[in-house]
Amino acid sequence: RLPMRCTPSGAWLPPAAGKHVLCEKPLATSEAEAISMFETAREHGVWLMEAFMYRFHPQTRLVQRLLSEGVVGTRQLIRASFGFAVSDPANVRLSADLAGGALMDVGCYCVNAARWAAGVRPVRVNAAARWAASGVDETLAATIEYPNGTIAQIACSLAVSRHHYLQIAGSNGLIELDQPFTLLPDRASAIRIQRGTTDQHNEMLHVDSVDHFRLEAEGFAALIAAGHQDDGNLPSMPLVETLDNAATITALLASARSGLWVEV
Repeated sequence: RLPMRCTPSGAWLPPAAGKHVLCEKPLATSEAEAISMFETAREHGVWLMEAFMYRFHPQTRLVQRLLSEGVVGTRQLIRASFGFAVSDPANVRLSADLAGGALMDVGCYCVNAARWAAGVRPVRVNAAARWAASGVDETLAATIEYPNGTIAQIACSLAVSRHHYLQIAGSNGLIELDQPFTLLPDRASAIRIQRGTTDQHNEMLHVDSVDHFRLEAEGFAALIAAGHQDDGNLPSMPLVETLDNAATITALLASARSGLWVEV
């Protein structure tokens, strides 16, 4: 997960060697760093993509289609949480020098999901955190506001029982996922849908098991095969969302440290 920094001479080694890069999430520690990485990759004619495997899972794609079809109406509230327990203080996730912390490790999934569910870059955030002895955020919860009126509430932790959850509530419906991010390749998943403004019209959509890491790799391979003639993106993981999410993470950490609302 470490950011791929430039050498003193300014050359970023994988692109300079003609290597395409599928980089584990989050791509960088800031939006500026992410922009620099994309610019370097383009300069050397190679592809760079942030690796969020769940974006390639049929479950995620189906939820995105349902939202585009207006199943929930106007999107109003997004709730996402992801956490598990880290007991070893030497774990890389707790290292401040290596850009650790709950937000960078699992909270980035929540930020990512809220961004595609809202459909736009957020405008401001407000966060609170409990800090580990190493100085990284061990637990963080936040409110994210979007210019279209959508509000997201996210939470992440490295000190709780393992869970991940996503809810998208709109003016005329609700979508819920109990396993939105780290799905098992041998287990089917399900999407709960509530239609209307009451809980009287509910349904469950079942999604077959699949290896979303394989789908991610195949998607990246297809992107490479398509060439580098324009600035197009793989629809499952658009470049603009990577940049928006990097900026959001920076703002969230700044807010958690200051206790103030921070613009993205």
